[in-house]
Order: sequence, then structure tokens, then C-alpha cells
Amino acid sequence: MFILDGRGVVRAMTPAAEALVSGGTPLGLRGGRLHAARPDETGRLAEAIRLAVASGGRFSAPQLRTLLVSGPVGLPLVLDVVPLPRRLHGFGHDPRALLVVRGAERNPARARLLLQAAFRLTATGAEVALLLATGLPPEAIAATRSVALGTIRTQIKAIYAKLGVHRQSELVAYVNHLR
Repeated sequence: MFILDGRGVVRAMTPAAEALVSGGTPLGLRGGRLHAARPDETGRLAEAIRLAVASGGRFSAPQLRTLLVSGPVGLPLVLDVVPLPRRLHGFGHDPRALLVVRGAERNPARARLLLQAAFRLTATGAEVALLLATGLPPEAIAATRSVALGTIRTQIKAIYAKLGVHRQSELVAYVNHLR
């Protein structure tokens, strides 16, 4: 996972991300910016980052940009670029976008972390969003979590507001895109 500033420069990265860009893989750093092995992929990556940064922290499902770049041994890497809200200023710089690198496989744990980091969902909120995305109705989620249905409905309203969606179908499409 990479955190990018308003100029698209990498300002922080997880140890796994650091290993990825320093391990001779098709994704690397030049002048603090991410680049792919192929120039056309680097251009698409730069454009996705530019659009995320330009969004001004207003995020919604269409602003999540996902692209494929050549990965090791012919397997593609999936890059998700998400705008970060401007209110996150505790890093000593101006974080503006989050870039998550994943393989072609789906990973619910990574989706949960992305929901929490990019949209400031609580761990419970992220879990409820993921359960909704599996098609569970609010009543089943309430029973599974041993809480009142009203509590789940309140959490769903907060999730919708933070993700900028209005219907469960939008939430399902968005969350499934993150996995």
C-alpha cells in the first residue's frame, strides 16, 4: 500500500510495498513516483493518480481507479488508486491518494483495510459493508452480530454517507470492486 501526496509522489509505503518496488519487479520508483515496466502502463498509472489527486478528496465509486500492469511471471498486478479525504493530515505531509497493489485474487481482508483507511470506516463499519456486499440482508447481519436491527440500519446509513452511495446495489458493486 502506498500513500501519495498532491503531486503524486510516494510519501509512505508498507513494508510489502517497499519490497515490491525494490525487488526487481515490474513496478518501481523513479524520482519518488511509481512507474510500471511498460511506458503505456506508466502513463495509465500516472493518469489514475492524477485523477485521484484532482478529486480534492471527494470520493465515490467512479473515482476508484483500477488498472492492470504487468506483474512477475506474466501474472498481472491489480492497482487500485483511491482519493483520500483532505481531513487526513496527521502524516506530516498532504496525503491525497492511496494506492493498493494486489494480485489477481480477491482478498476480503485487504478490502476491509482499504475501507477503513480510505473512507474512515470503523472496523465494525467495514465488516458490515463487506457482509452487505455478500448479499446478507440487514436482519441477518443484526442476528449474526447479536445487535439490534436499528443499530445495523444506523451503521448502514453512515457507511452510505462515507462511501457516497445511496443504494445497497451501489455499495455491493463498490465493495466487490475493492476485493
